[in-house]
Amino acid sequence: ALASKSRYLDAMLSTRTMHREEPTITFPDITLATWEKLMHFLDSPVAARDMSAKDARDLALFYDKYEFLEGRKLCDAILVDYFKNIGMKEKKLKLDLDLTIDLVNVSHQANLKAAFQEGITYIWKKLLSTSVPYGKMMFEERHLVILVPLLKYFIDIKIWFFI
Repeated sequence: ALASKSRYLDAMLSTRTMHREEPTITFPDITLATWEKLMHFLDSPVAARDMSAKDARDLALFYDKYEFLEGRKLCDAILVDYFKNIGMKEKKLKLDLDLTIDLVNVSHQANLKAAFQEGITYIWKKLLSTSVPYGKMMFEERHLVILVPLLKYFIDIKIWFFI
């Protein structure tokens, strides 16, 4: 069952079964609670509908690292939705900028291409905007330290795409 969900696990189990009768695979970087959450969203379509942006942030890197492709797609979709609806948070003055930047960063690290594109485009527009309170002045130095490499990557990709 696990091998069907993860190319990484499929390869590990295929290789290890040749050498041992009872293969053991450990994940030292994943707690039991995180593992249960990873599987919960993969095993239940109903649960997947309840995944939050914070859940996606917490799980995306593991889904990517261990090649749970459906989990990665789910996180990508959840974060794209978050970024597309971020304007509603602004209108209610409830935008969590730290979370938003964290989500853009995780999207990049976990290869969530659509979410990264949507999130970094939002950030780019805000950096060019003079709106108050949600314009370029909303960013602090600590935000920019995280964002500069992401923006550079985004610009490099855009330039390459148009060449």
